[in-house]
Amino acid sequence: MIGPRSTDSLFQRHAALLCPQTLLEIRAQFQLDWWGYHGVEHWSRVLENGLTLCGEVPDARPEVVVLFALFHDACRENEHRDPEHGHKAAALAVGYHQRGALPVDATGLELLVEACTGHDKGLVSMDSTIGVCWDADRLDLGRVGIRPSPRFLSTAAARKPEILENCLNASLRGEFPRRLSWGTPEPCL
Repeated sequence: MIGPRSTDSLFQRHAALLCPQTLLEIRAQFQLDWWGYHGVEHWSRVLENGLTLCGEVPDARPEVVVLFALFHDACRENEHRDPEHGHKAAALAVGYHQRGALPVDATGLELLVEACTGHDKGLVSMDSTIGVCWDADRLDLGRVGIRPSPRFLSTAAARKPEILENCLNASLRGEFPRRLSWGTPEPCL
C-alpha cells in the first residue's frame, strides 16, 4: 500500500516505541531463548504483520500494535502452555506506563492490556486494534507448524488470502523483518 498507512510509513512514525533501553530491559528479564519460538524473531514478524494489517484496517491504532508486538510474549516462562503469560505481559506494560516509559494514552493502554491478556485464548475481537494485535500474532503460527485458521482471525484483512499467505510464508521462512530495530541499546526519544 502506498500512502500514509503503508507499512513503512507506519513503522517510521512509531519506531521510537521500540526504545532500545526498553528492549534491553525486556531482554534481560526474558526467561526463554531470545531466538526461540516466542522470541525476538517472532516479535518482529508480529510487528510486521500488525503494521500490514493496520494499513488495511484504518481505525486500528498502530502505536498499540507496535507495543503489543514487544510485550505480548515478553513474560513467557516456557515455549508451550503458559496460561498466565498474557496477564504478566499486561502487568509489565502497565509498569512501564506508570514510570512514564510507555508513551500511550489511557485508552491505548487499556487496549494493550486487553490485547496482551487475551491473545492466547483463541478468541476473536470486534475491536479493530485488539483484532489486529491478535491476528498479527496468529498469522505467525507457521513457525510452529500451524496454518492459521480464518475462523480464528478477527479482521477481514487478515483473512484475505494474499495477506494470510504472505504472513504464513514469512513465518515458515523464519524471516526477521526490521532486524536492526530490535538491536543495540541507545537512549529513548
